[in-house]
Amino acid sequence: MADSICLRRAKASDIEKIVAIESRVQPVPWSRAGLLSEIKRGRPTWFWCLCPGKKLQKVFAYICFRIIGDEGHLLNLAVEDAFQGLGHGSFLMERFFDFSRLHSCSRLVLDVHRENYRAIQFYMRHGFELSCRPLESRGKFLVMEMKLVR
Repeated sequence: MADSICLRRAKASDIEKIVAIESRVQPVPWSRAGLLSEIKRGRPTWFWCLCPGKKLQKVFAYICFRIIGDEGHLLNLAVEDAFQGLGHGSFLMERFFDFSRLHSCSRLVLDVHRENYRAIQFYMRHGFELSCRPLESRGKFLVMEMKLVR
C-alpha cells in the first residue's frame, strides 16, 4: 500500500476536498473554518493528508493531531468512503504513533462522538481504551487514551 499512496502536509488549497470528506464520513463534522484553522495553525498541530500515488491534488484521507508536552492528542482522522477498509486509517494511525514516539510522548488521547461506534471500535483495535476523565461536552463525546510503548 505505501507505494501507492503519498502522505503529505495538508495545505489551505486542500480545504474543499477535506470539507467534502468530513461532511460525508463524520457523524459530527468539523466546520470549514475549524478545519482551515487547524491546517494553518502549524506547530504544535500537524495536519496530514493521503493522496493516491503521485496525484498530490486528490486527497482521500487525513489526520490532524497535536503534540503537547508528553501527550499526543488525536483531533481528527477520516477516510473517504470508497477508500475505507483498505488499511488507510491504520496507516495514518501508525504514522501518528511513530511521530508521537519520536517526540517522546508517553500517552495518546482522543475524544470521539459516543454514537460513532465504528470509530470507537477502530480506536480500540489500535490500543485505545475508554477513559474515566470527564470531557466538557455534556456527554456527547467519550475520551479514549492509551499509554504509548516506546
